[in-house]
Amino acid sequence: MKILIDENIVHGRKLFEDYGEVTFKPGRNIKAEDLKNIDVLLVRSVTKVDENLLRYAKKIKFVGSCTAGIDHIDINYLMSKNIAFFSAPGSNKIAVSEYVLAVIMYYGKKYNFNFTDKVIGLVGMGNVGSYLYGLLKTLNLNVLICDPLIEKKGDHREFCDIEYICENADIISLHCSLIHDTKFSSYHLFDLNRLNNLKANTILINASRGDVIDEGAFLGGDIKNKFHLTLDVFENEPFINKKILSYVDLFTPHIAGYSVEGKIKGSWMIYDDFCGYFGYDKKYEFCELLPTVKKDFFIDGEVNNKKIMQLIEFAYNVEKESSDFSKTLCITKSKNDIGKEFDLFRKNYAQRREFSSICVRGLKKSQDINKLKKLGFTVLEYD
Repeated sequence: MKILIDENIVHGRKLFEDYGEVTFKPGRNIKAEDLKNIDVLLVRSVTKVDENLLRYAKKIKFVGSCTAGIDHIDINYLMSKNIAFFSAPGSNKIAVSEYVLAVIMYYGKKYNFNFTDKVIGLVGMGNVGSYLYGLLKTLNLNVLICDPLIEKKGDHREFCDIEYICENADIISLHCSLIHDTKFSSYHLFDLNRLNNLKANTILINASRGDVIDEGAFLGGDIKNKFHLTLDVFENEPFINKKILSYVDLFTPHIAGYSVEGKIKGSWMIYDDFCGYFGYDKKYEFCELLPTVKKDFFIDGEVNNKKIMQLIEFAYNVEKESSDFSKTLCITKSKNDIGKEFDLFRKNYAQRREFSSICVRGLKKSQDINKLKKLGFTVLEYD
């Protein structure tokens, strides 16, 4: 069996090298000619898998994407060719949700507000939106949710429409898939008109897909409203337009879901599907792939909102990551250079761990412990 793997897939060699001849390539550089004799293709979101890419792939049986999103995959074409396809839904839900919490805490610290006083609007209630909803409710926040597709399927949660969220939410976090369907389209969901109709000083966070926000609305100079913008995704990645950054408070190169645990989870889920499809016994379980290094955080006394903000910042300093990426882009000039730096930052991304890797110490048995555990932290109790 011949297996072609995106070189940035974590544990790609360890998980798959015993099952065939493994070749690695940068995901953006995978071409149709590379797939002539390939049986298995494993990619991330940077590889567009469609008829054009697979036009010479006569032997391919299995395509796996170690990502939650699948808008880079032509599912219908794969089905028409009887090519098995698997992805990793939910693999990034914890990492992205923790990214959003870190962003909210950043703004709370910068503008000195109590986050429990804010109304949060979530647009998109799939795996990420639903997990984030649980974290926000743990913090006793008032949360509005919008997802007409999921609502139409009979979900019994209380939904509202996008306009209501824009009119009432202080913080809006986007987690919708990129859909071009005319009725439920999310393409340019936040266009010039909607951006100008947000409440003044709204915090808008996009960790879904870049095309959900119309960047042209900013570049045209027609934004009249004042709001705060955080972008982890951009239109035309990796060749982002540097002009958009002058409107953004925090920006990161599509790494919201890039925790150690999230990346390993995506790889392992495809490995699990691969073994099941071909009838192999698994040699590894997910927990066996995780590093065990943890960091300690001591809390003396009662857990209050200020200490929660400090704990989340200790776990993940999103401001520093935005600053590091900003410094990298400041020295780039051409569009191609920006694209290279965008990909290089992601490839060499630091070993960011999820909240579960933080051991909170110093607490006695109390309600505080349950709250921190629900947020995902490891809590060591002291009587």
